[in-house]
Amino acid sequence: MARYTDSVTKTQICNLALSKLGSDRIQLNNFDNDTGQVKEQCDLHFRSSLEELTRMYAWNCCTKRASANKDSSFSGEYGFSFSYDLPADAIRVLGIERDATDEMSSGSDTTGFEKNEFIVVGREIYCQIDTTIFIHYTAIPEHDSSYRLMDASFLKCFYTLLASRLAVPLTGSTEVEQALIGEFKDICLPDAKRLNSIEGEQSILVDAEYNELPIDSFNYSNFVRV
Repeated sequence: MARYTDSVTKTQICNLALSKLGSDRIQLNNFDNDTGQVKEQCDLHFRSSLEELTRMYAWNCCTKRASANKDSSFSGEYGFSFSYDLPADAIRVLGIERDATDEMSSGSDTTGFEKNEFIVVGREIYCQIDTTIFIHYTAIPEHDSSYRLMDASFLKCFYTLLASRLAVPLTGSTEVEQALIGEFKDICLPDAKRLNSIEGEQSILVDAEYNELPIDSFNYSNFVRV
């Protein structure tokens, strides 16, 4: 995977987004210390746009796996008997497994896919597994206050999406906004999905255009590596 080897900061990402608005004069010197409208708008839209993009797809650079803590006070709901807390950094749940064996990655089917029957309610997962579970999920690709875990195509998607959110507040132009949304939707996102989908095995089924295929409610038999 093509990743940035140097630290990618909020300031750099915001300036990449601001540069797409068509003026070199709209730039940040330091995200943490700057004041004014540009900083305020970047601060307003940065995290929400990043979380939105992270939820859009099973990005390789965002994928993590962690054990979950059981909620001992849970008495059952929606037909499920057990509840587990989501990891604090979880943005989107991709799947669960019942033990330390990484079944989703290995493609093994030792539990007949019942391991994938779950729903997410708030910050908890309801399921029928009464042992330690491991959650596969997406999280913001950050590390030690930098974003060097982002691959190049994800980063381009992000600063283009961020630029579209900044367009109207900073330029007053809906034409610039629509052009950036079109670039994100028609160019950046399809390219990033294609690269993500051909880079190793995937946990989500995709169609010919690398869009995720729907999975029937409470039936995760299609949730396999392809």
